[in-house]
Amino acid sequence: MKDNLFNCIVNFCSEKYEAYGASCGYSGNCKNNYGCNHPEGKCSNVDKKRSCEYCLNQVHFGKKNQKEGKEQGEVRERYDCPKLINYYVCRYSYGYMSELYTILKKTYVKSFLVKFNSYDIISLGCGACPDLMAFELLNNEENIGKNIRYTGVDNNKYWIEVKDRIEYYVTGNQAAIKSFDYYNDDVYRFFDEYTGEYNIVCINYLISSLYNTDQIKRTDNEKVRELAGKIVNGFIKNTRNKQMLIIINDTNNDEYANNDTIFDGFISIFSKTKELKYVTYNNLFDKNSKSVEHPFKFSDKLDGFQPKKGRILNNFSLQLILEVTKIS
Repeated sequence: MKDNLFNCIVNFCSEKYEAYGASCGYSGNCKNNYGCNHPEGKCSNVDKKRSCEYCLNQVHFGKKNQKEGKEQGEVRERYDCPKLINYYVCRYSYGYMSELYTILKKTYVKSFLVKFNSYDIISLGCGACPDLMAFELLNNEENIGKNIRYTGVDNNKYWIEVKDRIEYYVTGNQAAIKSFDYYNDDVYRFFDEYTGEYNIVCINYLISSLYNTDQIKRTDNEKVRELAGKIVNGFIKNTRNKQMLIIINDTNNDEYANNDTIFDGFISIFSKTKELKYVTYNNLFDKNSKSVEHPFKFSDKLDGFQPKKGRILNNFSLQLILEVTKIS
């Protein structure tokens, strides 16, 4: 099997997850949940699988289910358990990577990427870095041969162990990924403290995370406009690069797919910036989207987390792509 970042991280997280056995992600066993940080004082293992699946569903849908009366008691709201983090990576990294890879394969994106001598990526809310996996896959499968330099920003301390493993992979793998930097920081504060030369900005499932934690509302996209403003003023205006690609990839559920205000808030900042011209592409969830087979062999470790029938490249997320050019 050809070595790649995706398989490396899935193998690592699967082994870490299996090592917990029936134990909670903390010091005790799920039977008594000693030391568990779940708001209810114990893990939500109603399915009796000890699989973290229910806790993960609480993070994604718990607050919504509470409002609808489908969920009782306190729910887990964040990826704040080391065992849960490993389960999350094995369950969702494939889907996120395939969504991003599908974006990169689109003709209008490829024709813009060809203008870059290297891929200098800043990923906001990077998680397990599925965008880096997608760029590595694109580089390998199409023999593009461009260097990849990657900076990830995420304020969740529970990603640190995964980040260390990615750094280990990059250091020992003489391939396209030439550098990997990670900042455990809030993405909004990051812009005030760091500078760098980037030509690609990836925002993968960050907006829905802000929504789930009540930092943004469907009717108020101020936080989105603030983020867009920081990208414009913190990166684009100050970079020597004349062109930049911005990729936003997020959930396709009705909270977003039927509501344009989130993305409209982002675009509004660019439309008011006279020094820039840009082209936007919106990709909405298409139930009739044609899926294609994935171009590489999966780690067998994926079997217990991701159904084989789901391992297809898809365009099932909600996407906004901005091709930005500086005109002054």
